[in-house]
Amino acid sequence: MRTHERREPTQSKSRHKMYLALGAIVLVVLTILGLRLVVGPLPVVIDIILSIPPEMLLQVLAFIVAGEAVRAARLVVLARLMGHRLGLTGALIARLVGRWAALLSPASSASTPLRAGVIGAYSGMSIGAATGLAIIETIYDLILPVVMALIIGLVGLPETWILLLVSAVVAALWTLGVAFARTPTVEELVLRVTGRREWWCYARRQRLVFLEILRGGISARILAPGLLLTLVAHALEALAVGAALRWSGEFVWWFIVLEVSYALSMAPTPGGALVFEYGLEALLDPRELVAWRASFIIAGLLPGTLILVLVPRMRAYLASVARGIEDCGYNGSHSSSTPPRDSL
Repeated sequence: MRTHERREPTQSKSRHKMYLALGAIVLVVLTILGLRLVVGPLPVVIDIILSIPPEMLLQVLAFIVAGEAVRAARLVVLARLMGHRLGLTGALIARLVGRWAALLSPASSASTPLRAGVIGAYSGMSIGAATGLAIIETIYDLILPVVMALIIGLVGLPETWILLLVSAVVAALWTLGVAFARTPTVEELVLRVTGRREWWCYARRQRLVFLEILRGGISARILAPGLLLTLVAHALEALAVGAALRWSGEFVWWFIVLEVSYALSMAPTPGGALVFEYGLEALLDPRELVAWRASFIIAGLLPGTLILVLVPRMRAYLASVARGIEDCGYNGSHSSSTPPRDSL
């Protein structure tokens, strides 16, 4: 029995590494394929990437991190308005690691649960409450990209059909997901699929806490500062687009490209690869497209990778999040899957 308990964390860790490696490979391969089909021969794509000035990459990285810092401040404000305490350091780590996971997972699916795990670790919130908070800020970040992508997709038809399709599917899935979460069908479905009572219990707790957080997140007291900080974060990251485009064009154009980029990154491939390139073909010339795509990926992966390398105990915790949901203990504020503060 002890032998099995010792092997399980190792096996889980190996699986996590395998999934991350696979996500990185798929992201790179599909991105190169997309650029190859949209821009031209592979040597041309590589030549454009190699010609990107390091100072431009640093500018893009600085604006992206600045935007994430504002999002981290938003996370702190939202948590405190909902009666929880979360420090700015923990919130920033959650944001940067979440951005890293979004690029390595289909439709950014790993970002929200990963952010929730880090939020819970640094705040002491139950994983259900932390997940609800992470979902609320995800909804805030989706409003502008999806609405803008829908409008541009409709106006630019038929060239922008893929943008219209992706944004419409994302909007529909999130609407259906929120509506579905309001019914007890969620935990019943989980029980039927897994046959495990502890998963049913986890799904029920998560659904109830999610509904509580959702009601709070759309209240006027929380919605106003949440959307204001979201707009500031997106404005800062629009400057990252400007840097990638060598400051050609105007701020409004950079803002549009940014919002469309976020909408396309929700496509069902890691980082929206392949779909991202096709979707932006109608908005950017080949050199601009390659520069922005390369910068977008580097700025998304580098900070999160550095955090995971420099904070090794964070890796151990993130690997334990999935195992932690098997414990159905819940006391309203803490979860047994939340590690002690000195474990981070």
